[in-house]
Amino acid sequence: MKAEKEIELLGLKAIVKDAKNHSLIGLKGVIVEETKNMLIIQGELGKKKVIKDQVLLEIEVKGKKIEVIGKDLVGKSEERIK
Repeated sequence: MKAEKEIELLGLKAIVKDAKNHSLIGLKGVIVEETKNMLIIQGELGKKKVIKDQVLLEIEVKGKKIEVIGKDLVGKSEERIK
């Protein structure tokens, strides 16, 4: 999981594959903002806030799709990417 932790998420396409909040499952869009505990995904219906430690994401990096456990992303991006 180390490689996934070091990815800059802003601007990447993402799909919520699983979530504690079932209404988020299937959400597709681009990650436009990131905080320590949350991602903001811009989808067709606007921006949605997603709590990192409550989701399983599929993100597209350089044309390759990978699944990332949200708990592994918790923390500020500048500290995670070091």
